[in-house]
Amino acid sequence: MCSRFENKESGESIFKRLKNNFHGEVIYDIENWEEFPSEKIAPTDKIIAVMRKNNALFIKSTQWGIKFDDTKKFPVVFNSRLETLNSKKFWGTLFNNNRCVIPATAFFEWVQTSEGKVPQRIHSDDELFYIAGINFFKDEIVYSSMITTTPNAFMKNLHNRMPILFNETDALEFLFASGEDAMNICKKVVSLNLSSNSHSFDQFNLKKT
Repeated sequence: MCSRFENKESGESIFKRLKNNFHGEVIYDIENWEEFPSEKIAPTDKIIAVMRKNNALFIKSTQWGIKFDDTKKFPVVFNSRLETLNSKKFWGTLFNNNRCVIPATAFFEWVQTSEGKVPQRIHSDDELFYIAGINFFKDEIVYSSMITTTPNAFMKNLHNRMPILFNETDALEFLFASGEDAMNICKKVVSLNLSSNSHSFDQFNLKKT
C-alpha cells in the first residue's frame, strides 16, 4: 500500500517534458501549482495527473483517493489492486476508459526497526517517474487511485505491495493502449532502478494512516 508520496517537479516542468517528447497536443489545465503539496502528499490531497482525451494529453488537478460519498460509510479508495480491477464491472470500466498516470519523485513505505516504524523514501535514478492510476469523475471533481501490484525483487524487502511505476515512454504507452494491452503493460517487470533512504518521522512530519 502506498499512502504517501512526493512530487517535487512543478506542473510547468512536467508540461515541458511531455511537450518535448509527445508527438501530439499537450494541454495544461492547472491553476496555482504552488498550492499543491510536494513532499508529504497524502490521500484526499490535491495532486497532478496526466490523462488522455482522444489524441491529446491533459495535465489536470485531481484528488488522490476515489470518494463515493461524504459519509464515512465507504472508505476513500487511494490504492487499487491490479489483480482485481477486472473482477467488478465498475473498476474494470475505469481501467479500460479512465486511466491516468501520476507524476512522482518518490514514494514512502514504513519498515519496522528496533526504534519503531521508519519511513523509507523510495526513488528512481530517473528522478521523475509516473505511477499508474485510474480516474473517477463525480460532481465535476476528478478522483484518482493508484494501481498497485506484487512487489519486485527490490520492494519485497520493504512491503508486500508496490505502485506500478513507469518511465515516460511506458507511461504514454499505458495511456494510449487498449484496455487489454494496458493490463499487459502493467504486468511487465518494473524496469526502473529503485533505491531507498531511511528518514525520521520528524524530518518529513509523516504519520502513517
